Amino acid sequence: MADYSFPNIDTSYWKIKDKDWMTERHRKWTALEYPLAYDLGKSKWALDIIKRYYLKGVMPDFEELRNVKFRNGHLDLLCFIWFHPSRDELLLQQLRDQYVHSPLITEQDVGPCIEAFINSGILLSSNCFEEGGDSSYSDSVRKRMITGENELLFDVLLGDINYPKIPEQQSSSWSINKFDLIYSPLMWAAWFLRADKLYPANDDVLSQYDEYLDYWYHSIRREDIIEEQRSELKELKEYYEQYLYAIYYFDVEREGDTSRSRMVRKFRKLFDDRDFLPEFEQIWADVKAGKIEKKDLWDEE
Repeated sequence: MADYSFPNIDTSYWKIKDKDWMTERHRKWTALEYPLAYDLGKSKWALDIIKRYYLKGVMPDFEELRNVKFRNGHLDLLCFIWFHPSRDELLLQQLRDQYVHSPLITEQDVGPCIEAFINSGILLSSNCFEEGGDSSYSDSVRKRMITGENELLFDVLLGDINYPKIPEQQSSSWSINKFDLIYSPLMWAAWFLRADKLYPANDDVLSQYDEYLDYWYHSIRREDIIEEQRSELKELKEYYEQYLYAIYYFDVEREGDTSRSRMVRKFRKLFDDRDFLPEFEQIWADVKAGKIEKKDLWDEE
C-alpha cells in the first residue's frame, strides 16, 4: 500500500493471466449484474465501469466523473471494496480510508451505497417468506442479497464507529453521519423469527454480528434523538411488545445453531447488560415477567 495512492491501486491481486481465475471471475459477474442494476440502480454505463474493475482492476477516471450528475452510477465505495479480489481486512480498510478521504470522492459515492448494503444485510437477509405462495418471488429477492461477506463488509465500510462521521478526518467538503444510515433490526428480527423455513441466504443476516449490534445500540443512544426514541416507544408500544416478545420466547434450543438463534442470544444479552430508555427496559422486564402475552404471534398471517 505504501507505494500506491488512490486512485492508483495495486492491481496484482487481479490474476488476469490466469485463465481459470478469469473464467471464474466472468462466471461470478453474471450473478452480480442483477442486484447491481435492481438494488443499487446501476445503469448500463455504470455496469461497464464496474465490470472493468471487477475483471481487471481498471479504475475509472474519478476526476472526469466528478462532473457526472448521477454520481451513484459508477464505482462507489461498496463496489470498490466488495469487488476487490483480496479478503485481507487490513488491506481493505486501508483502501477504504484512501477512498473516503480522496478529494475526488463525493458524498454520493459513499452514503447511498452503505445504506443499500445495510438494507440488504437487514431487510433482504431477513426475507424467508413467500408472497402469495409464489416461491419465485422470494427466490428473486434472495438472489439480490449480499451473502457470505456481510460481517467483513460492514466492518470495512463503516470504519471505526467511535468516529461518527465519514470521512473520519474532517478535511473534506462533505460528511455523512454513520448513524443516520441505520435500519432498525427489531421489526425485521421479529418477522424473521416467525418464518417456518430458512434459506442459505438468511445465514448472513447482519443482526447476528456483534459489530452491527454495537453500531445499532450507539445509534439509538445518541443524545440528539433521545426524545424521538421516547416518542416512538410511546406511539409504537404495542409493536415493541411484539418485537421483544418474539425475541424472548423464541425457542433457541429447538432451533439449534443458526443465524436466528445467534441473533436472539445476542439481543437478549444486549437488553440485559446495557442501558436503554426506561420505557424500553420496562417493556423488556414485563415480557420476561410474563406480563405481556403475544402467544398467537407465530400464528399471525
